[in-house]
Amino acid sequence: MKTVYTESAQRELEHFVLRQKKMLEDLVSEQKRVFGDDVLEITASDIRDIARQIRPVRSLARSYFASELLTRVYIILGIAMMGGAFIYPDIKEMLARNQTQAFMFLVGAAMTVVGVMFGYWLRLRKRRFEFMAQKLYSLKARELAEARQARADESDT
Repeated sequence: MKTVYTESAQRELEHFVLRQKKMLEDLVSEQKRVFGDDVLEITASDIRDIARQIRPVRSLARSYFASELLTRVYIILGIAMMGGAFIYPDIKEMLARNQTQAFMFLVGAAMTVVGVMFGYWLRLRKRRFEFMAQKLYSLKARELAEARQARADESDT
């Protein structure tokens, strides 16, 4: 398949490449910061390491909603199973004599633990996504400020 870019698409692609290059430089600079040194040397291994960290930002709304719903279902089912197991009069008797009730309680407890852990994982993932979005926003704000300064410098000359 042949790909053809319009003029505006080529300009946008050039801006995209420049933004990616700036992000790469900022990330490498954070890792290799040496105070008092004005030169940042980027090696091929630096690019490979950072390339593994840079991923496209996808809309997480649908998958996040489904994951959050699954987490709540697991927690509710687990609590319901544990509550159902506690309805019976004597827990020791249940564990000793009625293995079905004991199994139901243990499965409910396991589902609750899995649900809570999955919910915690989702919160961590959301926090990481927000951090990366904030970092991208700060890079974009810096880029806009530099563009404004360049335009101001051009208009002064």
